[in-house]
Amino acid sequence: MMEHELEVERRARQATLMRLQELEGEVDTLQRETRRLTFELEAARKVVDVFHDKTDVQDLAEHNLALREQVASLKSLLKELISKLAAKDAQLQMLYQRCASWEQQVIELKFELEAIKHEAKEQDEMAKEAQIDKRRCARIILDLRGELNKQLMDLEQLHNASLLFSPKNSRGIDMNRKSFSHHMNAAA
Repeated sequence: MMEHELEVERRARQATLMRLQELEGEVDTLQRETRRLTFELEAARKVVDVFHDKTDVQDLAEHNLALREQVASLKSLLKELISKLAAKDAQLQMLYQRCASWEQQVIELKFELEAIKHEAKEQDEMAKEAQIDKRRCARIILDLRGELNKQLMDLEQLHNASLLFSPKNSRGIDMNRKSFSHHMNAAA
């Protein structure tokens, strides 16, 4: 958008400069014409002096005055164009400053974006590590539960064996001893 405005301003400035050069050329032409006519006027005056005819001299003087008025109007038009050109130049400078400011903001935003991307990447890595740690912990807990269950079963078997062989339990010792020894042999 700004580049388009800059291009439009540049083209307008070139067109104004070209018009300015044309007007300067016209001013030069008119000044040469004025000098030529002034020379002719002087020559005519001399001729008039010779012939004493005042009407031709008056026409030449009026023509000379008209040319001078044209030169004056062209000069004022030239000054107006120069002031417009200066205003356009000021606008162009303002647009350049805005562009520079926006370029600086874009650079700052790029750095912020890179920082955010880096931070997000670090957070993803930390989340992955945390997930891996959770899996390891879950595996360790499962292993410990299995070990604990095995130890509890062994403990329960020992407890049952101690109950079977206790002196208070005199009934069915032989039958229980056989099942216990069979059960112990199967576990081993």
